[in-house]
Amino acid sequence: MKSSNKEIFEILVKHILKIFDENDNEISFNNLELKEEKRKYSSKCCRLLYINDICLTSKQRKSYKVLYKCRCGKENKILLHKYINKDRLICQHCLQDRSFDYYSDTKPYSLIKGLRSKKIINQNKDLIFDNMDEDFKNKYKLTHLDENEFFKYLPYIYQINNHIIDNLNNIKYLYHYPTNNQFKFTSKVSFDSGLNYESINRIKLKCSICGKIFNIHQENLRNKDLSNIKCKTCGLNNHRYIIQLFDESGLTYQSQIEKYFIEQCYKYNIKINNGLEIPYYFNNSMHTYISDFYLPEFRYIIEIKSNNIWYKKDLESGKIKAKENGVLEFGKNQNIKFKLLFDQDIDVFIKNILDERDSLNN
Repeated sequence: MKSSNKEIFEILVKHILKIFDENDNEISFNNLELKEEKRKYSSKCCRLLYINDICLTSKQRKSYKVLYKCRCGKENKILLHKYINKDRLICQHCLQDRSFDYYSDTKPYSLIKGLRSKKIINQNKDLIFDNMDEDFKNKYKLTHLDENEFFKYLPYIYQINNHIIDNLNNIKYLYHYPTNNQFKFTSKVSFDSGLNYESINRIKLKCSICGKIFNIHQENLRNKDLSNIKCKTCGLNNHRYIIQLFDESGLTYQSQIEKYFIEQCYKYNIKINNGLEIPYYFNNSMHTYISDFYLPEFRYIIEIKSNNIWYKKDLESGKIKAKENGVLEFGKNQNIKFKLLFDQDIDVFIKNILDERDSLNN
């Protein structure tokens, strides 16, 4: 091992706070040593890492992580194999904070390998977004939310990176922050009133139906109905109508919204059956509409819908209206009523029919 590399490694080891395995469990260590040894079936040497005098396998080196304290005072957690290959004790914060440009011992990461240069970094920091050409700005806007969009969607966001959104007043947003790479700009967010900024890596929403936390790309927030947030299962975004058995009675459902409706009926002792088959006329031909559920006690035919693109298409084409007319024609002599429910309507509907039941009993 070259003496210069050995000196850098010794500096890096002194700044390690913790080591974690692939399951994120902390490993207690007394010493960390890097050795060059010959391979078993080759004359070539390779660098082997020893923790507590135990040699790590290649898989362990690539999956283990270290928490280290940078010279700027910031604590960072990165993969072990990336950390031991550093050529300086610096982090991304050192590169982005102008106050560290004046330290002679803080040079851009991988400067030895020629991947970055001080000149490029200073040029990027002096870039002004408004001076970029219109083509660049239009492409940038497609994948980044501007300030108005970000704060419009923020109240509906459950989590950004590892931060649960519980205090909107402390959040600041930078739309076009200069970077040190070929992308030139990126968006950054602060959760401490602008003291520290970080890139937006993950955005999570909370399903209003089942409560599941799920990821979404920031540009897809524009296409999401944030007044009625649904996960992939509840929103039927994959358009796969799989019939599932609820219990041994033979009652079936196709989505989490329908399952929730069944659970509410069971909770309040409302008798519920599978839907009826009803003929209806659409586009100059007869069709058969199978409703979702039937409540015999109240003589309601129930249709559960999500406010998604397929419902909107059926509404625009007139198919929803044709089905409703078919139900009215089918039930006009039997006093059967039709009710179209969205997820936000279910609780109110259950309360109304319970009030109807109480009034009849009294």
